[in-house]
Amino acid sequence: MKNIFPKKKIIFFCALILLTSFFVEAGAFTIYLIVKKSIFPLSDFQSDIWRIRNIDNVIGSKAKHPGNTAMRFGKAIEVIHPYLGFVLDPKRNHNVSDFGFTFDVNPIMSPTNNKLIIGIFGGSFARDVYAHGRDILIKSLKNIGKEISVVNLANGGYKQPQQLMILAYLLSLGAEFDIVINIDGFNEVALPPSENIPKNVFPIYPRAWYFRVAAASDRQTLMQMGQLVTLGQKRKNWAGVFTGTKLYRSVAACLIWKAVDRLLALKEHNIILDLSKDIKEANSYVVTGPQVSFPNDDALYEYLGAVWKRCSLQMQAICKGNNIIYYHFLQPNQYVEGSKPMKKEEWEIAINKNHPYRRGIDKSYSILRRHGDDLRRLGVRYHDLTMTFAGIEEVLYGDDCCHLNTEGYRLISTTIGDIIKTDMGVQSTF
Repeated sequence: MKNIFPKKKIIFFCALILLTSFFVEAGAFTIYLIVKKSIFPLSDFQSDIWRIRNIDNVIGSKAKHPGNTAMRFGKAIEVIHPYLGFVLDPKRNHNVSDFGFTFDVNPIMSPTNNKLIIGIFGGSFARDVYAHGRDILIKSLKNIGKEISVVNLANGGYKQPQQLMILAYLLSLGAEFDIVINIDGFNEVALPPSENIPKNVFPIYPRAWYFRVAAASDRQTLMQMGQLVTLGQKRKNWAGVFTGTKLYRSVAACLIWKAVDRLLALKEHNIILDLSKDIKEANSYVVTGPQVSFPNDDALYEYLGAVWKRCSLQMQAICKGNNIIYYHFLQPNQYVEGSKPMKKEEWEIAINKNHPYRRGIDKSYSILRRHGDDLRRLGVRYHDLTMTFAGIEEVLYGDDCCHLNTEGYRLISTTIGDIIKTDMGVQSTF
């Protein structure tokens, strides 16, 4: 019988498939290079695919069973901590220390005369300064002639007094620091009005406290939580398609994965926003805590700013009593008027007029900056970083919340390193 697909045709079709694949890959790589002005970060995409493929599907208190106290924010699974509010679960998160902080570094170190131990405190901004700028801080201080160890004690969503509590907690367990760097401000004024206060929860409690401890019993809430579980499973399954077939090795395939995953993540985000608006208030004290009210936004932000200042003063007092040098930095934010010139490309990344965290940032930051001046007068090594980018047009913000891209964090780390290096040049502490 005559062969319908002779050998030459098979070779031709195989070559055509290979050639088409090559052009698709080259085209995807080139388009990314033109649009993003950087080489395609294949390893970052691959890490994200595997992380989502392996992540636990945990969405919040009571979501799986009555004893559940885990909650997922993005890719991080958080659990309630008896002293610190919440930490990351080291058993269900990658690269997390046994104490629940991002990056697997034990904060309880044995001090020596030849070691300088630096602790970084704050929220996700401070955590990312550690991630992208740790090497810069070490390089800035390399001439002191000591081994430098930098420890991350910041987690996403942390706000005062959590940094204060973490410092006291770790010192009580035997941790020792030579320098404490606290980078904060945004979470303290952005999170309470959008998360705790709408749920009738004490604004100083840890973020999203309602969702961590309240019993979700109304039908609408349970339906929305069920939708979150389904979406989380869809994201896992979609990532599994690429890990199971090795498609994650392809640039074009990674871009396709990212487009679909972003749509699913957006749906998750919208449901979480709906939950924050629609869940019925719980009256249990374990949920609400002390009841406070404010006649207007000005009074609220004055209250939040005063707590922020007092926490910094307490951290200063604890550090002074333990021969630790304390630095406090107010983080920059794109919603502070005049803090950074932006071209269209960055504006589309960084500015969202409807972002829930945007409410009152310009007004509240003016209050923080005023309190910061008080901190400096009271002897705190306080530095305001809000105008660090005021003369830089380069794209430095990475999202429409408060985070930077790698270059932005490295600029902040350089600024912090230079400040500490200058101080140490006139001190004989070490």
